[in-house]
Amino acid sequence: MTSEDVLDFGLAKGYNDMILECRKFSNNSGVKTDLQFLSVKGYRGVLAVISAILGTLITFPSIRLGQLNARLMNSPSAWVQLLTHFNMLTPLLLAFSWVRPVVKEHFMSQVNISEFGFQCIQIWLVLTMLLVRLLTIKLYTQSHLDTAQDFMANMHREAGKISYKHIQAKISYTFQYSGVVVLQILTPAIILCQICLIFYSLHVIPSSLPPPTSPRASHVIPSFNEMTSSIRGIFPRSFLTSLLNYFLWWILSCSTGISLLASGYNHLTSSA
Repeated sequence: MTSEDVLDFGLAKGYNDMILECRKFSNNSGVKTDLQFLSVKGYRGVLAVISAILGTLITFPSIRLGQLNARLMNSPSAWVQLLTHFNMLTPLLLAFSWVRPVVKEHFMSQVNISEFGFQCIQIWLVLTMLLVRLLTIKLYTQSHLDTAQDFMANMHREAGKISYKHIQAKISYTFQYSGVVVLQILTPAIILCQICLIFYSLHVIPSSLPPPTSPRASHVIPSFNEMTSSIRGIFPRSFLTSLLNYFLWWILSCSTGISLLASGYNHLTSSA
C-alpha cells in the first residue's frame, strides 16, 4: 500500500493501537492468544480483498453513471452541464483531500484545525456531494429515458424493415429498466452515506447506555455496558476511524475513476 506520508488514513496507528488493546484484553482476561496472524501483511491483505469486493460492487454502477454523464454533457442547458461537471469532479477533489502533501498539511497549518475537525469537514463535504447527486437524480433518469428516443431516431437511418414488436420491446425495456438505473446511480451514494453515519455514531453517540429507570433492568444494563465496552476496547476508535477513512477514500476514487473512463469512452465512441 501507499505510504502514510502520501495518503494519510491513520492505518498504521490504528493497527498498532488495536494490537496493543488486544494484548491488554488478553492479559486482563487470562486468555492466551497468538497475535502472529494479525501481522501487518495479513492486515493489508484483508484490506486488499475487501477493497476488491467493494470495487467489484461499484464497477457497473460507475460505468452506468459515466454513460449518463456523457449524455448530460451534450445537453443544451448550461445548468445541466454545470451540475454534471460538479457530480463528476467533486468526488475526485474530495479524494485528493486525503493526500497529505497536497491538501492536508497546507490546510491544517493555515487554518489551525485539529485532525478530528478536518475529518468532520471531509464528512460534511461528502454528505453535501451526496445531497446534490440525490437532487439531480431526475436528470439522470430522464437521460436514460431519452435513449428510447435516440433508438427511434437511429432506426430511420437503418436499411430494411423492423417489426413493430421489436420497437415496442425496446422502448418498454428502456422504461422498465429505469428503476434499476436509479438504484445503480444511488448504490455508491448509499455506501458512502452509511460510512458517514458510522463515523458520526463512532464519535458522537456514547458507547454506554444511560442509567436504568426500572429496577429489573438495573442488573442487566451494567453487564451489557461492560460487555460492549470490552468489545469496543479491542477495536479502539483510532482503528475504526482509519478503516472508515480508507474505505471512504477508496469508494470515492474508484467510482470516480471508473465513471470518468466510461464517460470518456462513451464520448469518443459517440463522436466517432
